[in-house]
Amino acid sequence: MSRNFRNIDELNRYLKSIEHKLSSTNLQVPLNTAGNKIKNIIEESFENQTSPSGEKWQKLKPMTKMKKLKKGKSDKILRQSGDLEDNWEISQGKNEVRIFNNTKSDKGFSYGIVHQFGSDAKNIPARPFLPIDSDGELDKDVEKEILGIFEDFLKKAIL
Repeated sequence: MSRNFRNIDELNRYLKSIEHKLSSTNLQVPLNTAGNKIKNIIEESFENQTSPSGEKWQKLKPMTKMKKLKKGKSDKILRQSGDLEDNWEISQGKNEVRIFNNTKSDKGFSYGIVHQFGSDAKNIPARPFLPIDSDGELDKDVEKEILGIFEDFLKKAIL
């Protein structure tokens, strides 16, 4: 997009309007949108019992399923008390958004991380629900969507 300015004052007004549109207050909208996008991906993983990329989670062992049902628990994978599935929170700062769940098992380990990546020591298979890889890198398709949210925000700011 090209603009023609008649004088420096007109250019300064235009730049001030962009500065205002890019302020931390206005940045809350794309941050909130991005945070909700990630939270929705996580919730869909639990609902569909798949990784964010659509791979089915390993089924529960029959013994595990039987123990859960005997205790009156859900037979859904990664559904015991609901703490992991139901307690995702979004926290926004001025220039960042965080999606987190601080659920710990009654044995003190980080329940979510163990299930995301699996644990040989605890004989737990990986059942990924976060759109990240083992290096903590965001899934490329999700990254493109998030970048698109911010590109749209920037385009609107310079109009």
